[in-house]
Amino acid sequence: MTPRPSVGRGELQSGSVSDTVAGPALGGFTDCPEFALRLASRLMPSILRYAATGVLIVVSISASVAWPAPVVVETPALSPDEQKTKFKLPPGFEIQLVASEPDIGKPMNLSFDARGRLWVTHSLEYPFPTAGEGVQPRDLNQDQITDHAPRDHLSYFESIGPDGRGKGLVHFAEGLNIPIGQIPLVDSHQETAALGYSIPSLRLYQRSSETGLAETSQVLFTGFGNVDTHGMCNSFTRAFDGWVYACHGFRNTSHIARPGGDPLLSLNSGNTIRFRPDGSDLEQFTKGQVNPFGMTFDTWGNLYNADCHSMPVTQLIRGATYQSFGKPDEGLGFGPNMIDHNHGSTGICGVAWYDAPQFPEEFRDCLYICNPVNGQVHRDKLVWTGASPKVSSQPEFITCDDGWFRPVDVKLGPDGALYIADFYNAIIGHYEAPLQHPLRDRTHARIWRVVYTGDKGGAAPGELADLTTRSDAELAAALGDPNFALRTLATNLLVDRYSPPISRIAGERPDVDREPVLKELEGVLQGGPSRADHVVHAAWAWARLLPPSRAGAADLLSALARHQEPIVRAHVARIAGATEQPQLVELRGPLLAALLKDSDPRVRRTAVESLALHPDATTLPLLLDTYVSTEEGDSHLQYAIRVALRARLLKDGTSAEELAAMAAPRQYVLAGVAPAVNPMSASQAEWLRDLVIRTAASESEGPQGEWRQWIKPAARYSEGAEFVTLQGALVKASGDNLSDHLANARAALSGRQAGGLAVPPTLTVWAERLALQFLAEASAYRDQWTYLPLPGARPAKSPFGMQPRAREGKRGRTPLLSSFPGGEQATGINRSAPFEILPKFSFWLAGHNGRPPGADSRQNLVRLVDARTGECLREAFPPRNDVAQLVEWDLSEFAGRSGAIEIVDAHTGDAFAWIAAGRFSRDQLNPPAQDSGATAVGLIKDFRLASLVPRLDPLLLSENRSLRTHAATALVALEPDARTSTLLLWADDSDLPASLQSRLWEAVRTRDAASVVATLRDLLIGAATDRQRKVAESLVSDRAGADLLLSLAEEGRLSLVLLQQPGLKFRLAALNAPELTARAEELTKSLPAPDLALALLIAKRKSDFDPGKCSTDNGKAAFTKRCAVCHQIGTEGAKVGPQLDGVGIRGVDRLLEDILDPNRNVDAAFRSSAIALSDGRILTGLKRGEDGADLIFANSEGKEFRIPSADIDEMKLSPTSLMPGNFGELIPPEEMADILAWLLTQRPAGK
Repeated sequence: MTPRPSVGRGELQSGSVSDTVAGPALGGFTDCPEFALRLASRLMPSILRYAATGVLIVVSISASVAWPAPVVVETPALSPDEQKTKFKLPPGFEIQLVASEPDIGKPMNLSFDARGRLWVTHSLEYPFPTAGEGVQPRDLNQDQITDHAPRDHLSYFESIGPDGRGKGLVHFAEGLNIPIGQIPLVDSHQETAALGYSIPSLRLYQRSSETGLAETSQVLFTGFGNVDTHGMCNSFTRAFDGWVYACHGFRNTSHIARPGGDPLLSLNSGNTIRFRPDGSDLEQFTKGQVNPFGMTFDTWGNLYNADCHSMPVTQLIRGATYQSFGKPDEGLGFGPNMIDHNHGSTGICGVAWYDAPQFPEEFRDCLYICNPVNGQVHRDKLVWTGASPKVSSQPEFITCDDGWFRPVDVKLGPDGALYIADFYNAIIGHYEAPLQHPLRDRTHARIWRVVYTGDKGGAAPGELADLTTRSDAELAAALGDPNFALRTLATNLLVDRYSPPISRIAGERPDVDREPVLKELEGVLQGGPSRADHVVHAAWAWARLLPPSRAGAADLLSALARHQEPIVRAHVARIAGATEQPQLVELRGPLLAALLKDSDPRVRRTAVESLALHPDATTLPLLLDTYVSTEEGDSHLQYAIRVALRARLLKDGTSAEELAAMAAPRQYVLAGVAPAVNPMSASQAEWLRDLVIRTAASESEGPQGEWRQWIKPAARYSEGAEFVTLQGALVKASGDNLSDHLANARAALSGRQAGGLAVPPTLTVWAERLALQFLAEASAYRDQWTYLPLPGARPAKSPFGMQPRAREGKRGRTPLLSSFPGGEQATGINRSAPFEILPKFSFWLAGHNGRPPGADSRQNLVRLVDARTGECLREAFPPRNDVAQLVEWDLSEFAGRSGAIEIVDAHTGDAFAWIAAGRFSRDQLNPPAQDSGATAVGLIKDFRLASLVPRLDPLLLSENRSLRTHAATALVALEPDARTSTLLLWADDSDLPASLQSRLWEAVRTRDAASVVATLRDLLIGAATDRQRKVAESLVSDRAGADLLLSLAEEGRLSLVLLQQPGLKFRLAALNAPELTARAEELTKSLPAPDLALALLIAKRKSDFDPGKCSTDNGKAAFTKRCAVCHQIGTEGAKVGPQLDGVGIRGVDRLLEDILDPNRNVDAAFRSSAIALSDGRILTGLKRGEDGADLIFANSEGKEFRIPSADIDEMKLSPTSLMPGNFGELIPPEEMADILAWLLTQRPAGK
């Protein structure tokens, strides 16, 4: 890289924020009031489009209605001095300004070098990169690439004054393109160099002896993805072992390589890596997570990072896979969590471990975590169960009444202060607001220092010493400094003096006599009592400096393995795993075997992690012994052992006979790891298959029935006669239990799908028999319960369905007949078939009769009636509780009579208005735990049971509506046709005239195209808007359906406005039929802009919103009913769409926008995909994960569906959300207001 001309020290190249923020699209609007800016940024494209056609548009919106603003601070930026007055810290702490604009741009990552200098990457460009080599095309409409020269920097401060102010700012490397990760490499007072990331490469920057600025740069690794500039490659952190650890950012796909070389590592969204500072090695450390940003080690050598959208902080286990968006766990399950909440925000970045004497004892040994969304710095203490940490969150360490405070990184300084990078901005969200939002700031920036000035046991900041001026002996002494950051700097400096990374990059291997420094370090290790931390750092420096042969090296490490302090023994285990010194390598096996039996679980865990790196034949029994003796709840140690066992099994070397000879509990542990062993050796597959067969045949069913998880890998690695034998054992073990048959057959299918393998004929036959049995069960059960409308009410769809509910005093959940699934405003009676009354009768009852603690309306109830006369014999009212209570009746006086149970829902409220009953003492009253018809359909679809089509056709004429619908759904799945499947939108419509209903089912049965189209035309007469939208979305699944969609729109049977919906337009384009797209454009060219209508709707809903008239209880219930199927708040709801913890901070405007116009600002992680199948269909879904050769998606109702990858021709990411865009029509204004009021209460503490 040729450096750009220096702009000198302490000043940034000038650049107007309006050059890159406002842009030409806003023109003169840049001087408008804030509302006009927002309105212009949203509506200008539409206004210009219609102005060009001569159409006059007049928009009148009350100035009191602000344009919807996501996490946008409405107050202006403050000066640093003004902002400083807004901070709140614990007593005795003081915050000091280190630097601010105009000296620095937006700060990204902080670090310190061995000369005590604070380094920072900072940006004027973020979030838009400038054009250049390796900059990838943007894939979001709101994103862009600028065309000016890059203006970003990697800089350092020569010193920090007593008041915290940085002095002597040097812009070391200039002309960078959104730099983030960086770490200085300083091995002498004369040498200054740094590793830094700037799109698209990780480079070594070296300074000129004349200017002090970076004169040369050399690419070590390149190929980092950058379509999203969130995190890219960040948080460079150098560890005890000298490697640099880093995070890989959100949404990017990277193929990391050396210049001109083949890819060394491919990553997608999330993941952590490590590399040697000389670029000689690059490794993946963990998989998963979403947007990790921020790393820190604790004194035990445990690595933590911060992340968005998964968990705020994670203690990383090497080789683990952590939860992410749409990624599998690879068979081991996801790595364990250490926190059960998200600190009130889904956006967390920056984490530091504090170990220094400057803060009082209470504030030491804590994690400090940045929360830029809420403008807070959290403090978490750790509570340990064995080797597993759990967060105990303390009162917030820093809050700020200035909403622009955006802490993104935090570092412990060698002076004992905490340094915080403040991205100071009105907007922090990358997707929560348009990237071109006029209030997104580019010029303000702050770095803060937090010091303790009180008198409760802390101390003033220490010296930011220049360690490079110290002798080896002085550095060896500094390895025992009470400040963890300083100890780490001294450790790496001492090693780098004798093995400089910069020299190694240049191919030089300086021959320097290490004997004096080794003796100095051995003096610390062999001498009298020293701080354990001193011994730890001396041991690492000594081990890294060892020559290939040194007398007594093995004896010294063995002695340290017996040190009285467990932290020393733990680091000895880490050294044994990391070392390449031949004498220590020879010692590794027996030393780690001994440490596996250590009394401290943290030592055992480090020994396990080292053994995972070096699996051999001796490790298997040792690891299994450790696993079975591990304390319950020690999740991190258990997972680490599973990682090590996987490594051991992948290395193979153990015969099936040896595995089978192990004690059963140990075999069960290994079998639990088997799903992660891919490929599996023939001997392992033989052993696992036999274990499944033996366990299935026994009554114990393995460890709590977990043996069914082993079926998947066993089926994957069994062929021919082996598979037939396995299947026979599973069939036999299932006996007469259909649920067991179903679970076992599906597990076997999943194993075949995971390997992309054909379904064996015997498995298909098994599935066919099961499907027929479930269809027969559904048919036989049709008369057990009958839905009736309330007296005087018109017929409607039954709200009753099976729903799992907890029972008081019982474990787990049990299915009950509930009116909740159909919506709480729905009513009706579910009446059982007649039965003979016995003297004793019992059941479980849950539900409500209005909002507690208000009056009980007694409208919902369960009653026993005389089946002949209708006389009410007994009744029970719901307990006003979600947890079911046991009801017991003495019916001796009615014994022998014919009775019926009626579950009555007569409450029309929109919350606390449901009832559920079940587990009746008369078995004939209990519906199957699962919907037999739906189960049969699932089998037919998933196993592709085309042979059952002749058996399904007669069911379409059944009087059982549910069975009829299930049969039709199965037929459409086997013979896909968008037009036929669209008819099924009316399958459960009880208001449909009998003649039209008959035509519908006849059209489905014959699948005659003319009949289907004619019936659909008649069904659309008078169809409501929501029904029309569903028809359009269904028809656009294939070309024939799309052609019919346009014809219906041309005839006026479907609204032309539907053709403007972004999601439908995208799917239409995905059909690759230009003539259809052209027809749609011609039909809609004269329609007004849909975004204008939405703007007016949002403005209207806001102007009508009065929190004082809203019910947050009703709002919570409405959210649960309408939104929780996809969104989670706290622990309630599903994780299909974004988590919404702390969502209230967004304010009324943004929440209305999110609900009413979900396609406006779509988080890239939640963009739906249009999936073009080989049969010509187009499906839409949000990718949720992978299962072998299959992809898993979720539809707009939050339900998952599976597609074999072999069936996918093309998959395109849509710019739209999966969330329906017509909630303005579906949700009544009053209910919308209640939802809004409740969401506004979901705010972080103190906000």
